[in-house]
Amino acid sequence: MHESTRRSWQTVSLDVKRLVTVLRVILKFALSPVLRKLLRLPSADATPAERLRLGIEELGLTYLKFGQYLATRFDILPEDVYRQLSRLFENATPLSYDEVKSVVEVELHRPIGKIFAFFDPLPIASASVAQVHEARSHSGERLAVKIQRPGIERIFMADVRNLRRLAALADAMGLLGKISARELINEFSKWTLRELDFRIEGHTAEALRRTATPNEIVPRIEWELTTARVLTMEFLGGVSLAKIADLVDAGKIEEVHALLPHMQFVEASRNLVIASLHQLFVTGLFHGDPHPGNILIRDDNTVGFIDFGIFGELTDYEREMLTGHVENIAFGNVDESFRYYRKFLFPSDDTDLKNFEIEGKSVLRRLYQGMQNPSAPIRDRHLGRYWGEMFGVIRRNRLRMSTDTLLFWRA
Repeated sequence: MHESTRRSWQTVSLDVKRLVTVLRVILKFALSPVLRKLLRLPSADATPAERLRLGIEELGLTYLKFGQYLATRFDILPEDVYRQLSRLFENATPLSYDEVKSVVEVELHRPIGKIFAFFDPLPIASASVAQVHEARSHSGERLAVKIQRPGIERIFMADVRNLRRLAALADAMGLLGKISARELINEFSKWTLRELDFRIEGHTAEALRRTATPNEIVPRIEWELTTARVLTMEFLGGVSLAKIADLVDAGKIEEVHALLPHMQFVEASRNLVIASLHQLFVTGLFHGDPHPGNILIRDDNTVGFIDFGIFGELTDYEREMLTGHVENIAFGNVDESFRYYRKFLFPSDDTDLKNFEIEGKSVLRRLYQGMQNPSAPIRDRHLGRYWGEMFGVIRRNRLRMSTDTLLFWRA
């Protein structure tokens, strides 16, 4: 068989195999409630949005990344859907040490023992795209090594081809109205391919490190031990914000202090706020996925950021507009604040601009009033509540936002 023919057959075979996997999961999570009703079985407790999340988690890899991408599209999806997608649990069976060793040695062109004085065979974390191991250099430095799962780019491209076929069908049937499903898939593909090249993540970390605040730590990248599929960086000590929050919620404050004897909650929180605002409003380059697992609190109250595969970047003009929006709402200038906010939105032929202005200003007015009452419950003063309402206004009135602006609000 000719080599090009063989490759074409392998591509078609993989596409079909992945499509069959998707159809199996759809039958399991989408049609099972219908079958339960027909067979007079007890109905499932999960809502449609929950079933969507569970199905995506089972499909893994591309669909997890697609779900995470859609979770940022507050301007398109109903609130219950994007909130469920924001809870996507990305975990995966760890690669064996032999598989990890093979990837490292192929990418770095020498035996793993020549590269590292020590390499822990057990991963620190394991996800759909990569897993992270602790290692030690021959000079004694602690390192974190991120290894990409072998073969995932082939699987990703097969899934994207299938998603493009489904998107073309959705567009032909007008399932998303004036929204182009093909444009969404193309944007998602560029988003994820960027994440699959670890060199881009390394350069993002370097840029954030250069502009970090005094109490913000970003790991140094070891470029001589980094490729598109292996990322080696300085190991950051500390405890994840996720773990601290879990311990605090469980009333185990003493365990937090056992892990971080010198940590002060107020000082560490202040350092985190300053670091985040500096990224968002001063430099414009910011961590696009700052969930509590990607933030470390250190014993000296400094904060560390890890995992830079998703990032956003705002121009000087965009930061100026966002600053104007925030400053004006802080002083109660609702009309002016709304004027700045509207600059980030893209209307369509179906947009009701007049109704958007009425509803949008109402949300901003209630936000300002809530901030003026320090005795009100925190839920009535929480920004998240009002921005959630504002995204509902955007969806109802058929406007869109750029991905970087959506990432800004997510961060």
